[in-house]
Amino acid sequence: MDSFRDQTSISRICSILIFLISSLSLTGWMWDIAVLRSIILAFDPMNPVTAVAFLLLAGALWLLGGKKEAPDGRRWHVAQSLTLIVVLTGLLKLLDTYTILKNNIDQLLFTDALVRVSIEGPNRMAHSTAFCLVLSACALFLSNSPGRRIRVIQLLVLIVSLFSLLAIVGYFFSIRSFAGIGLYIDMAFSAALVFLLLNAGILWLFPDRGILHTFLNQNTGGLLARNLLPFAIGVPLLLGWLCLELQSTFGFKHELGIGMMVVTIIVLFAFIIYRNAALINRIDTERKEAREKVVELLKDAQSINQQLKARQEELHHSLANALELNNRVSLSESKLAESQRIAHLGSWEFELASGKITWSEEKYRIFGLDPTKEAPQYEEYLGMIHPGDREKLTNAMNSAITQQKDYELEIRIIQPDGTMRWTFSVGKPLVDGQGKEVVCLFGITLDITEAGRDGDAGK
Repeated sequence: MDSFRDQTSISRICSILIFLISSLSLTGWMWDIAVLRSIILAFDPMNPVTAVAFLLLAGALWLLGGKKEAPDGRRWHVAQSLTLIVVLTGLLKLLDTYTILKNNIDQLLFTDALVRVSIEGPNRMAHSTAFCLVLSACALFLSNSPGRRIRVIQLLVLIVSLFSLLAIVGYFFSIRSFAGIGLYIDMAFSAALVFLLLNAGILWLFPDRGILHTFLNQNTGGLLARNLLPFAIGVPLLLGWLCLELQSTFGFKHELGIGMMVVTIIVLFAFIIYRNAALINRIDTERKEAREKVVELLKDAQSINQQLKARQEELHHSLANALELNNRVSLSESKLAESQRIAHLGSWEFELASGKITWSEEKYRIFGLDPTKEAPQYEEYLGMIHPGDREKLTNAMNSAITQQKDYELEIRIIQPDGTMRWTFSVGKPLVDGQGKEVVCLFGITLDITEAGRDGDAGK
């Protein structure tokens, strides 16, 4: 809908055109320039009060129009006031025309000039113009919040458009009864033109609803409407004018002119029907091709979906296997930890490059440490070794690193609470892939304190 809302700026373009035509008419009255008063010299000029009313309606249309924003309260109240002034003007003119309450409201401006322009009497506002001013002002008054009023607004616009179209056709075909109904004064050609601009501007205030939406939407109906409307308006006008010109220039009989116009209308409308039929066929073909592509895409999507389901089942099976393996590993680790606890046997690992030391839970228990904490660093570890055994341990580890030798040692340790325990430690070097450099030491530590005490007791 945003694209529709952007198009409401056309309402302001219409208001600018209305302002220019009305201003030119007033300028013509002020400076006595005939061509400005009536646009075409052969046609009746616009009454100056009518021009002022159009200026007020142009201002109201400008305030209500815009690109996206809705008019605020102040702008709406100003527009409302302008439309009410126009309604009052039109009603006063209608009272002047149809009742004994004469007010001569259309004679308020340029009174002397109004008398000079016509030998039949002073220039007056046509009663049809006054009626259309009232209807147009009411349509603008309702257009701020159309809602369900949209049908009323469109009805008012269509009635005004009909009066304006009758006046324009009457001027072009010299049918004076079209421009002015009965014995009353004709609507000025420029006024009829302004009414059409005003009606277009009112419809463009809400292009996403009503009549205009039918013409603007991208469906087949909107496309056909946009293609047919120019022909529906232009062809009858052009053929009627051409028929009259041939009759006046070459003296064709009236019957011959009508016959030629009928034949021409048949040919043109047959061509229009063919053209639109071809357009609909092309659209149907494109839709059919698009539908076939959609079907192919759906088939591809189903195939991909089946492949994804198969892959998902494979992943599910792999995940199940991985979970089972993890459970087995966890169980094995649990069994290993329990076995180490029973045997008072702890495992360890020392990565030389990073200096990281990894202990099993039983290793922590042997040294009297909390298994939930990190293993001690190398220097901290040496600090827990009995002073008498430290040099022996460091020499054995250095030999394992430099000479790739295994070692087995009985080492006394001192727990944080001062308790001394006897351990039997085994260490092995792990070399790199080329067998040249030791990258890690690993081994076990066995708590032999009870065995050592038993030995001492035997002695």
